Amino acid sequence: MSIGGFPSFVEDVKVFQRERLNNHYGVTSFVINNTLFAMPFLILTTFLSGTICYFMIRLHHGFWYYLFFVLCLYASVTMVESLMMEIASIVPNFLMGVIIGAGI
Repeated sequence: MSIGGFPSFVEDVKVFQRERLNNHYGVTSFVINNTLFAMPFLILTTFLSGTICYFMIRLHHGFWYYLFFVLCLYASVTMVESLMMEIASIVPNFLMGVIIGAGI
């Protein structure tokens, strides 16, 4: 799923590099902005897929077990998204970035 958003992030990094050279904003604000921007989509995705999986495989009954499962899933997806952001900022080529991201 994170590889699907890779092309747009590569383009965002290119725009960011030009805007950083013009002293519009720094790295910290760019990272915080991208994280906050991706949050609603990641929360929605993890809650929808987590709910389907949780009740399909009949895990423990109870709200706290369900919430723990979904939060662990959200943490995992967020970590992979941040890893793809790091790869996109290091690797200049889109195809090489997708290959490295899929390999990791």
